[in-house]
Amino acid sequence: MTNVQEKGIPPAVHDRPVTVASARRLARRSLFRAAAVQGVAVVAAAGPARAVLAAGTQARPAAGRTRTVIVFSPVPWGTPQERAALYGTILRPFLDQNPGVDVKLSFQARGDFGTTSANILAGTSPDVFEDYQIGGQLMEGGFLLDLTPYITRSNSNLAVFPQAQIQYFNLAGHQYALPVSIESVVCAVNTGVLADLGLSMPPEDWNYLQAEALFRKTARLTGNPATQRYGGAFYFYYPYIPDEYYLNQFGGSYVDPANPARCNLAAPGSIAAGEYLYPLLQDNVCTLNWATGKLFNTGQLVVCPAGTWMLPQFAETPGSVSWQFLPMPAGPTAAATFGSPAFYGIPRTSKVADAAWSLLEWMSFSSPLQVANMKFGLLPPARIDLYADWISVVMQAAPPLRHVNLAAFTYTENHDIDPYFKYNTLTAFSDMNTWGKQVMTNKMPVRQAFSQAAKQVDAYEAQGTTKGSAG
Repeated sequence: MTNVQEKGIPPAVHDRPVTVASARRLARRSLFRAAAVQGVAVVAAAGPARAVLAAGTQARPAAGRTRTVIVFSPVPWGTPQERAALYGTILRPFLDQNPGVDVKLSFQARGDFGTTSANILAGTSPDVFEDYQIGGQLMEGGFLLDLTPYITRSNSNLAVFPQAQIQYFNLAGHQYALPVSIESVVCAVNTGVLADLGLSMPPEDWNYLQAEALFRKTARLTGNPATQRYGGAFYFYYPYIPDEYYLNQFGGSYVDPANPARCNLAAPGSIAAGEYLYPLLQDNVCTLNWATGKLFNTGQLVVCPAGTWMLPQFAETPGSVSWQFLPMPAGPTAAATFGSPAFYGIPRTSKVADAAWSLLEWMSFSSPLQVANMKFGLLPPARIDLYADWISVVMQAAPPLRHVNLAAFTYTENHDIDPYFKYNTLTAFSDMNTWGKQVMTNKMPVRQAFSQAAKQVDAYEAQGTTKGSAG
C-alpha cells in the first residue's frame, strides 16, 4: 500500500476527511491563522485521504520489491491528524504515479540555519523540505543538492516560474532549489482614519513622495504609546536595515549587480533609500512595529505593509475597521515589491535523492499542492500560469476579502529578494545591520554608515573564503 506517514498518528483517525470545523491553525511566519478554512473542505472533498501509518510501521512490499521512503517537511499547520489527512489527499496523484514510493511527513523548525545545517551534515534532514529564510545560506555553505542534472534530464521548463526567484536559487549556473510561491507586499490603508481626517484615498499609481506626505499628515505624535498614531510602517527584514525592494525603488541594492563579492550599500541609490526611510522612523512618523496587526486594528497605524502571507490575518480584521489595499508606492527609479525566498530543496546528504527529486518536481510543476496552498493558506502559487486563478480562489475561500483590492498584489512584476553575497551572506547582513543600528539609534548619517558597512563587507569578501560551509 502506498502511504503517507506521520509520527505518532493512529491510522484510524484518517478514515474521516478534514472538515471546516476541524481546521485549527496555520503556522507560517507566526502570522498565519486558518481564516481560509473553507479551503480545507474543498481539498478534502476531492476524495478520502490515503491510509496513514503510525511512525515505525512499515508498508509491506510485494515479494522481491523494496520500497523507497521520502521524508517530506512541508509547512506545519493544524494538528498532526489534519496535516496527514490533507497531505494524504494532495499527494495521492503522486503516490499513484510512483507505486514503489512512500512519503513520511516530518515538520521541522524553519528559519534555523544552525539546526538545519547540522541535520543535513548528520544525514537526519528530511529528503525534501520547505523553508523561507535560509536558502542563500544553505546554498552558500554547500548544504543543498545541485538540482541542475535532474532539471536537465527531466527537461523541466523553469520559465513557468518568476525568473527573479529562479536566479535567486541559482549559484554559479547551478540550480539548488525551486520556489514555493509568488509573494508580494502591498499597503493596507485604514480608510476610516483617512475619512475622519478628511483625506482622500491615494491613487493606485502613487509614489514615495505622496506616501511621505500622507504619512506625515496622518501621524499623531503624542509621546504616549497608548495614543500615538503612526502614518506608515516599513518592512525591515533585519531589525535595522530595509528589505531589498526599498533599495531597488531608489536604484540601489545590497549586492553589486556586476560583482556578488562586492557590497553596493554605498551606491547613490542605496544611500537615497536610507535617507528617505530612516528619518521617517526617527521622527516617529512611521514604525517597524506592525506585524501583529494591533496598531492597524485600533487606528494607531494608517498605512501598513501587507504581504500575501498575511491575508488570513487581514481576513480577521474587525468589521469596525474600514480598509483597502494599494500597490506599494513607486520610488524614483522603479516600482518594486517583495520576492519570496521560500523554496523546496533537497539536502545533499539525502540517501534517496532520485526519489526526492521526483517529489520535488511534482510539487513544483504540477498543480495539486499549489492549489491546496491557495485554498487553505491563501498563498499565491509558484507557477505564473496559475496566478490568474489566485484572486478568485481567495475570494471564495475567505469571504471577508471579497471587498478589497486583491489585484493590488499583481501590479508590479519587479519582485526583489534579499540577495546573497558570493562568500559570506550571513556575516555581511549582520554587519550591515550593525551599521543600520548606528543610523537608527545614534543618528549617524546614512551616507557615513552605509559607506562604512560597504567597506567592511568588501574587506572580507575580498578574502575569497566562505565561513561555515559544509566542506
